Amino acid sequence: MKTCLQISLALALVLGTASAQADEPAPGLQWRKPSLAVNLGLIQPLLLGGANVEADFRWGHFVASYSHGWGLDLEGGTVVGDAKRQGITLHLPYTTGLGVGYSIYTHSLRSFFDVRAEAKLHRFEVAYDSADGATKTDIARYTTLTLGGGAYWTFVPFAARGGALRGLNVSTSVRFWPNVASTLSGGEVRYANARTGQEEVHETARIGLANSPVLVNASVGYVFQ
Repeated sequence: MKTCLQISLALALVLGTASAQADEPAPGLQWRKPSLAVNLGLIQPLLLGGANVEADFRWGHFVASYSHGWGLDLEGGTVVGDAKRQGITLHLPYTTGLGVGYSIYTHSLRSFFDVRAEAKLHRFEVAYDSADGATKTDIARYTTLTLGGGAYWTFVPFAARGGALRGLNVSTSVRFWPNVASTLSGGEVRYANARTGQEEVHETARIGLANSPVLVNASVGYVFQ
C-alpha cells in the first residue's frame, strides 16, 4: 500500500511538472503569435544619403508592413542614360507606403519568407547640375504612385534563444514597383538645359535601379514579441 502511494505521488509530481512546463512560454520566437519587427535600411544611408525605417506586423501567416524613407539623393553614379547626360539629379523628400501579404517561418533556417503586395508614394524634386557642379537648376516636382510587390527574407539568428538577442534580425528584399500614376502632367517636361545648350525632355522617373521598377534593399533591426 505504501509503495503504491509513493508511486502515485511520484506520478502526480511528474505530471504536474510537465503540465507547468507546457504552460510556460518557450524561450524562443513564437511565429504563430503576434510580433512587430522594426528595421532600418542600409542602402539608403550608405548610397543615397538618406534613411529608411520599416515596421512589419506578423501574426501567423499574415504580414502587414509600413515603410518610410526620406532625404534620398539620386545623382552621380546612381543616375544613368539620358538623365546622366543632362546632369539630372533627383531628390526624394519622402517615399512611403503600405504592404500586405503572406509569411512563412522556417525553424531550421530561423527565417521569415514573405511575399507582399505593396502601394507606395514617391516624391521627386528634379534639377540639373551646371557643368562645373556649382549650381542646380530646378526642373520639376511631382509625386508618383507605384503598385507592385516584393519578396522578403528575414533572418533571425537567435530566434531559438531567450533573452535580449532573440529578436535581432537581418532582412533582404527584391521588389517590383512600376509607376501607375503621376502628378507630372503628360508624363514629361520640356526645359532649356544650359549645360547641354539645348531643349531637353525629362520623363517621369522610376523609383528603382537604373531608372527601372526593380529595387533591392538590406536592413537590420529587431523583432519585438
